Amino acid sequence: MAKIDGDTSDQSSTSQDCRVARHWMTTYYDGLIIPLRFFSDQEVPRRSVASFDPAEDSKQVGHLRQCEACDDWLQSVCEPEWIDRQRRLSRYCCARLFGAVEEPKSDNLPIRLRHYAPERWEGGSAWELGVGEHTFGRRSLIINYCPFCGKLIKTPDGPS
Repeated sequence: MAKIDGDTSDQSSTSQDCRVARHWMTTYYDGLIIPLRFFSDQEVPRRSVASFDPAEDSKQVGHLRQCEACDDWLQSVCEPEWIDRQRRLSRYCCARLFGAVEEPKSDNLPIRLRHYAPERWEGGSAWELGVGEHTFGRRSLIINYCPFCGKLIKTPDGPS
């Protein structure tokens, strides 16, 4: 995986806030995780550094999200596929559900999800879960909690 550099080639045109935010991201997060942290407020894997401060993390991520120059920086240092994948991943309650729905492998549990009467369920959408060859119908289940993490399923508009 490519190392992402938080510095820019022309330091004179980059604000101090931008330099601090970019340095923060490249210090605490590995390359592929940077766009995931950009899109998600959920806990994401980070490097073990004793000086990590969650409040400072929120501040620096907030700067990246608001700053057009930092958005350009992110686009220039991350592969477009990374950004798209992490944007989609951030819409799910957990990485395992994302993988099962959007990146199923032959050795993974073959899950199919579709919205099921979301207005009938308190607290969020309900999903029809088809497992294996029983894709929908008599052998499917109606769920609204993730079978992997136990949280209310988080996919605003359904699987991408």
